[in-house]
Amino acid sequence: TYLTPSDYGILQICNIFHTILTIVLMFGMSSSLFRVYYNINDHNERNIVFSSTIITYIVLAGSIILLLLTFSEPLSKVVIGNEGNGYLFRIVVLAAFMEGFYNLLLAYFRAEEKPILYSISIFVRVLFYLSLNILFVATLKRNYLGVREVNLISIVLISMLVIPFTLKNLKFKIKFCYIKEVLEIG
Repeated sequence: TYLTPSDYGILQICNIFHTILTIVLMFGMSSSLFRVYYNINDHNERNIVFSSTIITYIVLAGSIILLLLTFSEPLSKVVIGNEGNGYLFRIVVLAAFMEGFYNLLLAYFRAEEKPILYSISIFVRVLFYLSLNILFVATLKRNYLGVREVNLISIVLISMLVIPFTLKNLKFKIKFCYIKEVLEIG
């Protein structure tokens, strides 16, 4: 009712770009993290694997994101197809970065066998997403921009809620042997 067919088209292009960009930014790290993580028996070393992966993600994906944000106006014409969609492009790019970060946080819950925290996190994210979509699209009439803004806001909010549960046990150390292994497998 609130979105036109044209809005859906732009939204779908953004969704596809978001998915592809998230996959590229992850470098396969969320999956390969498990293999490296479970090959180690020492819990402190496992935490170093995780912190090394998080730091690597932030540096590698962050570099790509900064490059994309720098050239957001011309790239938005190529990706979305319309002039003046730099703002939308930046929202999609930032949401993809946060999606990858959130996926790594969820991977930690899975690796540590915390299914309740994992499930609650997913459920709360869906609640954020649904309620904010109603607000942004139906009430504020933000059309497809509202949908993409809600995606970014909900992933940032849930990440902020999940961070204390994942990062509290980590010592932010980097071991390049773990980074190398995670990236090679990924």
